[in-house]
Amino acid sequence: MIFEFLPLRGVVDIEFGADRDAVRNISGTAYTSFKRTPLSVCPLDHFSGLGVFVLYDAQEKVEAFEFDDTGTVMFRGSNLVALTPSLFREIITDSAVEYVEDEEEIISRSLGACGWFPSKSTDQTQTAKSILIFKEGYFE
Repeated sequence: MIFEFLPLRGVVDIEFGADRDAVRNISGTAYTSFKRTPLSVCPLDHFSGLGVFVLYDAQEKVEAFEFDDTGTVMFRGSNLVALTPSLFREIITDSAVEYVEDEEEIISRSLGACGWFPSKSTDQTQTAKSILIFKEGYFE
């Protein structure tokens, strides 16, 4: 399944605020549910066949999607997971969107997207290990 990223809204067919049952029905594929850490408020759903984790808030409404390196999340004609740090930066700043960057991540809060490149400081040719798509206020 190919997901199309909608900035600060979610992905096509599953927007932020959707409930867990709606997500499971739309995806139509097997999933596992678990808490990533003991402090997690709510279990997430992992759709391994799609390469995506769906994260929920305390009301079990979608607040973020995390695509691993097997997932497909399209934005402006590119699969964000398949991009190098420089190409990811170029795609998210195409509209003069602000972003922050550290040794491993490139984050655009104005779009609601974060690319994780764990070896970015030493290897600019690596592609993303994961892409986080999040709703406004997710990091606050």
